[in-house]
Amino acid sequence: FTYHSMPKSKRNKVVPLTKVKPKGRSGKEKLLETVRDCVDKYKRVFVFEHKNMTTKPFREIQLEFKKDSKFFIGKNKVMQIALGKDEESEYQDNLHLLSPLLKGQCGILFTNRDVSAVLKYFQDFTFDAFAKGGASAAEDVTLRQGFEDMTQFSHSLEPYLRKLGLPTALENGKIKLLADVHLCKAGQEMSVEESKILKLLGKKLDEFKIEMKAYWSKGEYKILDQKKK
Repeated sequence: FTYHSMPKSKRNKVVPLTKVKPKGRSGKEKLLETVRDCVDKYKRVFVFEHKNMTTKPFREIQLEFKKDSKFFIGKNKVMQIALGKDEESEYQDNLHLLSPLLKGQCGILFTNRDVSAVLKYFQDFTFDAFAKGGASAAEDVTLRQGFEDMTQFSHSLEPYLRKLGLPTALENGKIKLLADVHLCKAGQEMSVEESKILKLLGKKLDEFKIEMKAYWSKGEYKILDQKKK
């Protein structure tokens, strides 16, 4: 759904950071001011969720958007205050509607790009990532009894592998797997230990992904459903 209204200037609205300790107030007030400057500078504001955030793919995205956009990640509560939490405190008309979405693993994108261009870029952008505990396995992974699947590990890692639940032992200075291990099954949730073993094996069974949830543009607010392409 979409909200429309004529934009009104709320530039001079002051919202105190009453719950911020004095020591950290200056940095948070600076962030608040910077976010509001971006509302004035850029045509659109997107709220997005991110999954498996890592530096390399995100830096690639930042370089792509460097000339006409700006990202903010972290300090969700301060960004909520900057945008406004209700009609009374919002910085621009309908801007407060974005604030409830600023929770968990999320961020804000300010941009001058068209909505369709932004959505297409992030729908197409994927980057392989190591799965974390709780994620669903993308494929079956089985480790075979013997030395073959353990050759990449130094003998010093054997106690750690055992701690993670693998039935291992040292034999002639080499790590031996004492039985076949069905580490994970496609579609099933992985444990933290399983995800750590997969990372040691160098197997990336998940992906880094950014999904746009909603946007605001000069009084217009719209929730996005990227499953409908």
